Amino acid sequence: MKLDLNKCVGQGYDGCATMAGCISGVQKRIKDMYPRAHFFHCASHRFNLVINDLNVLPEVRNCITKIKDTITFFKESAVCMNVINSSNCKLTRLCETRFVEKHKSVRQFNEKFIVIVECLEEMSTSKHFNSKTKQGSLEILNAITTPNFVILLSIIAKYSAKFEFISTILQAEETAIKIGLELKIPRRAIRQTQRDNYPSNNINDFFRQSLFIPYLDSIIMSISDRFSDENVKSFSLFNLHRKIMIKMNIEEFSEVVKSINSLYGPLLDNFEEEAITWYEIWLKKTCDPNTQIIDLLEESKYYPAVNTALQIAITLPATSCSVERTFSALRRIKTWVRSTMSNMRLSSLALIHIHKNRFDDTLFFENHKTEVMNHFGLNVRRLSLLFDS
Repeated sequence: MKLDLNKCVGQGYDGCATMAGCISGVQKRIKDMYPRAHFFHCASHRFNLVINDLNVLPEVRNCITKIKDTITFFKESAVCMNVINSSNCKLTRLCETRFVEKHKSVRQFNEKFIVIVECLEEMSTSKHFNSKTKQGSLEILNAITTPNFVILLSIIAKYSAKFEFISTILQAEETAIKIGLELKIPRRAIRQTQRDNYPSNNINDFFRQSLFIPYLDSIIMSISDRFSDENVKSFSLFNLHRKIMIKMNIEEFSEVVKSINSLYGPLLDNFEEEAITWYEIWLKKTCDPNTQIIDLLEESKYYPAVNTALQIAITLPATSCSVERTFSALRRIKTWVRSTMSNMRLSSLALIHIHKNRFDDTLFFENHKTEVMNHFGLNVRRLSLLFDS
C-alpha cells in the first residue's frame, strides 16, 4: 500500500500473548521498528475481562454456572423448549466471547426468572414428563431458589449489563416473595471455616456485607488492574479539545503540550508554539460542548501541527471489535452453498452486511440504485445452463 510506517502511531489487538506479548509479541516487534506505534489493548476486551475476573468470587462463579446449566437444560431438549416457549420466555445461551450476548443472556434470565421457576415446578410434578426430565428440573429448581442465588442474580444482571451505580440493589426481596422464598441469615457457628460470620442480625445488612460489597470490591480492583495508566500520555492528545483546555491554566496546558511533543515530536513540527496559540484563541471563542475532536479538524487547518495532533488523536485504536465483526459476518456470507466467490465480491458483501444501517437508508439506496443495477446488468453471467430457451 506504500504507507509510511514511520507515521504509524497505534496498534490495537485483544490480549492474546501472540499479539500483545511484551517480549516477543507482534506489538513488541512492530514497536521495536517503529517506536511511536504504541500498543492499545482493546477496551472492550478489557471490559469483558473485568466481568470474567468476578468469577474468582465463589458465589459469583456458582451463580453463573447455575444460569448456564438452567439455559442448557431447556435448550438441549425440544420438550423442555416447548414448555418455556409456551410461556413466552426467550432464553439466550451465555456466551463468554460475545460480550453483548453475555450481558443479554443474564438480563433475560433475570427478567424471566419467575416464569422459569414456574416452568421448572410444573415439569418436576407433571405426569407428562419422564423421570429423567422431572429429576433434572427438580435439581435445577432447588439450585436456583436459594437466597444467595436470587440476590446475586439481581446484582449481576444490573452491574454486568450496565455497570452503573444503583442505590438499592436488594430488589431481590420482591422476587423472593413472588416465588415463595424466605430470605434468612444462614446458620452461624462459633468456629466457622466455610464462610464468614458477618456481625449483623439484619437480612439486608447481612447480604450487603456478604455478597454486594465483595462484588463491588472485586469490580473496583479489576478495573484498576485492567485499565492501567500505560496509555495516559497518548490520550493526552484529547486535551487539545476546547472544553478540556479551558479547565486548565497556561502552566498545566504547557505541561500537556510538552508531554505530547515528547511522544510525537518528529511528526509535529513547531507544535509547542502552535498549541499555545491554539489555547489562547479558544479562550476567547465559544465552542459547542457537543463538538467532537473530528469536528475540530476544519478549525485547525491553519495550525498544521495541531491539525496533525488531532488526526493522531482520532487515529488511536480504542477497540478491535469493529474489526472482529468481519469474522462473524464471514460465517454468514461465505457458507457451504456459497463457498466460491471472488475476493472483490466477498469484500463488497461483507461491507454491505457490516454497514447495513447505511445501506438500509432509503435515500442512500435511491442515489445508488441505478449504478448498482447497471453494474450487475451489464456483466456477463457465468452460469452453465443445460438447456437454452
